[in-house]
Amino acid sequence: MNGALVIGYGNPLRTDDGLGWQAAACLAQACSESDVRILTCHQLTPELAETISQAERVAFIDASEGGSPGELVVEPVQASPTENTILDHAVNPSRLLAYARQLYHVSPPAVVFSIRCHSFELGEGLSPEVSAVLPVLVSRVQQWLRSPSGEFSHA
Repeated sequence: MNGALVIGYGNPLRTDDGLGWQAAACLAQACSESDVRILTCHQLTPELAETISQAERVAFIDASEGGSPGELVVEPVQASPTENTILDHAVNPSRLLAYARQLYHVSPPAVVFSIRCHSFELGEGLSPEVSAVLPVLVSRVQQWLRSPSGEFSHA
C-alpha cells in the first residue's frame, strides 16, 4: 500500500467540469504529505484500477450536476456489485473500486468530493459559484488526508 491517492477528473475545457483538475493543482501545491499521490485525468478508465488497488485510500474529485451551484458534496463511495463489470463502458468511482476488488482483491476506502456546478459550457476557468467554493473543497480534502483513518465530517 502506498498511502492516499487523489484523482481529480473532468474536462478542463468545459468550464466547471475542470474542477477536478484545478483542485488537484491546488492540492499539489499545498500538500506536504509525501505519501499522497495526486493524479488528473479527463475521465475515469478501467486502467486506474491497478493504481487504486495500491492505495490505502482514495479521494475522487469531480464536478457534479443538480442541486444548487456551489454546493459542496462529500460522500463515501463503495465498490459496486461486480456482475460483468469489466466490459462496461460507464466507469465511475464505485465501478473502479469494483474493478480493483475483482482484479487485485483490494478495494480501499474511498470518498467523492464534488461541487455542484453552474456551467459545463466550452471554456476555461470555473464559474464564480464554483471558484468561491474551491478553497473549501481543497481544505476538506487536506483535512481528510491528515486524518489517520480517512474519516471525514459531513459539515
